[in-house]
Amino acid sequence: MRIQEIYERSIHILSHPEDTWNEIKDEQVSGQKLFLYYALPFSLLIGFASFFGLVMFGPGPNARIALPAVFLTPLIAFLSPLAVILSGSLLAKFFSLVSGLNTDFDTFLKILIYMHTPVFLCNAFASVHWSFAWVMLFGLYSLYLLWSGIIHLVNAPSGKKTILFVSTALVYLSLWMLILFFIQPVGVIN
Repeated sequence: MRIQEIYERSIHILSHPEDTWNEIKDEQVSGQKLFLYYALPFSLLIGFASFFGLVMFGPGPNARIALPAVFLTPLIAFLSPLAVILSGSLLAKFFSLVSGLNTDFDTFLKILIYMHTPVFLCNAFASVHWSFAWVMLFGLYSLYLLWSGIIHLVNAPSGKKTILFVSTALVYLSLWMLILFFIQPVGVIN
C-alpha cells in the first residue's frame, strides 16, 4: 500500500465503517500484507512521534528521563501496537475455536489491524506531548470498529458473534492496560 492508499483507507474506515468492512470482505489482501503495509507504517509513525516528543518536550511535568529511555520508549511505542494486534488476533482465534466457530487467523488479523486505526492515530498524536494524552479517549471508537468488523467478516450466528466480540474486546483492553501501566513508563524518573 502506498501512503495515499493508507490515508484513504484510514479515513474511509473511520467515516464509513459499514461500507469499508464490505469492501474488505471482498478484497483478496492477506492479513500479513496488511500487517506489513498498513500496521507497520502506523507503528513507525507512533515510534517517530514518541522520539520527537521526548527529545523536544520531555516525558511530562516534574519528570526526568534516563538517556537510554529516549531510545527505549519510542521502541516500545513502536512495538506495542504490533504486539497487541498479533496477540489479540491469536487470542480471538482461540476464542473462535472455543465458541465453535471456525474463523481463520487471517480474518482476525484483518479485523484487529483495521479496528486499530483510531488507536494508531490517537497514539501518534498523544506521543508528541504528554498534554495530548486525553486524545486517546477517541481510540475507544476502535471497539465499535471491532464490533462492526466481527459482524461483517465472521460467519456465525449473532449470539456467538456477541460472545466473540466481548471476549476479544476484554483481551484487547487488557493487553493495552498491561502496556500502558507496566511497560510504557520504562525509563521515566519522577
